[in-house]
Amino acid sequence: MDVAALADLVPADALVIVGISWLLFFLFAYAFFSMWLFQDYEVRDTGVFSRFLFCVTFMLSFSIFEVLIFELADILRPATRQLIWQIDLVGLAFLIAYMIPVMQFYTMAREQRLKRHQAIVVTIVLEVSFLYAFWKSGEYVPSLPLPPTSSTGAAEDTSYWVGLFSLEGFISRVGFLGVNFMAILSGFGAVNMPYESMTIFWRSVAEEDILGLERRVRQNLDMIVIKKKRIAYEVHAARRTDTVEKRTLKGRVFNWIGMAFCGFCVYKMIMSTVNVVFRRDRDTDPITNVVVKLLYLWPSLHSRHIDAVLGPIDYYGFASWFDVLFVVSATVSIGLLGLLNYSKLSRTAQDSFSAFDKYP
Repeated sequence: MDVAALADLVPADALVIVGISWLLFFLFAYAFFSMWLFQDYEVRDTGVFSRFLFCVTFMLSFSIFEVLIFELADILRPATRQLIWQIDLVGLAFLIAYMIPVMQFYTMAREQRLKRHQAIVVTIVLEVSFLYAFWKSGEYVPSLPLPPTSSTGAAEDTSYWVGLFSLEGFISRVGFLGVNFMAILSGFGAVNMPYESMTIFWRSVAEEDILGLERRVRQNLDMIVIKKKRIAYEVHAARRTDTVEKRTLKGRVFNWIGMAFCGFCVYKMIMSTVNVVFRRDRDTDPITNVVVKLLYLWPSLHSRHIDAVLGPIDYYGFASWFDVLFVVSATVSIGLLGLLNYSKLSRTAQDSFSAFDKYP
C-alpha cells in the first residue's frame, strides 16, 4: 500500500479524530494506573515499562469500543473503521501473546532475586514454552481456520506459523482459553451467589457453637484477641451501615437486582445442565436475548468487515463447550461448598483446637 492509497484510506480528519482519542485514552489509563489502581506500587526494574504496557492495552481496548460506537453512529468511512479495528486487534494480539507474558516472566524472575542475565534466560525459556502451549491449544479449538494447501504435509508445516501470526488463529485460541476460564468462574459464581445471598442457606448459631468459639479464643494470644475484637467491632459497624443503607432507595434497588441475579444463576444452572445431559441445542438466556436485540442496531452493510478480519470462526462450538465447563464447574463448586460447610461444623463441635487454628 503506497502513501497515496493510505492517505485516501485514512483522511486527515479521521487521523486527527483517532489520534486525539488514542492520546486521551492513554492519558486516562496513565492517570487511572498512577492515582487509583497502583497508587503506592512500583515493580522493581520494570515499573515504567509495565505502566506503559497497561496504558497501551487500555488504549487499544477502548479504541475497539470506540470503533463500535463509530459503526453504530456511522462516523468515518467503513474502510477507515475496518483499518482502525485491524490495527487494534493486531496490537492487542501482539501484547497478549508476546509483550505481556515476557514482562510477567521477567518480573517473576527478578522477584526471585535472579541476576539480570539469568532472568533473561528464564524469560526466554518460559516464553517459548508459553507460545508452544498456546499453539497446541489450537488442536482443541472447534473449526480453527487454517490456510488451504495442496498437500497435508504443507498444512502441517505452516500450522505453527498460522497459530502464532494469523489473526484468525489467535482470536480462536484466545476465545477458546477465555471460554474455559469464564465457564469455570461463571459456574462457581452461579453457585456461590445464591449460597451467600439466600437466607435458606443461613444457619442459626447454637449455644454449643458459642461455647466452642469461646474456648477457641482463650487459646489465642492477647494480641490476637485484641485484633479479633477490633475486627468484630468493624464487622458489627459494617453490618449496621449495611442495614441502614438497605432501607434507602439505593439499597432496595440493589437488593432487587441481587435477587434477580440469584434467580438468573439458578436458571442458568438448570438450563445448562439440561442442554448438556439431553444434548439439546443451546437455548439463549434472557441476557443473551437482550444483547441479540441490541446487536440488531449494528449496520448489516458493515457486517462483512467482521468476517473479513476474523474469518469463519465456529462460535456455536464455543457456546456448547461453555455449557459443558459451566456444568462441571457448578457441580464441583457445590461439592466444595458442601465440604467447607461440613468442615466448619466439625471444627466448631470439637473441644480442642490446633495451635495453628487461630481463627474461626
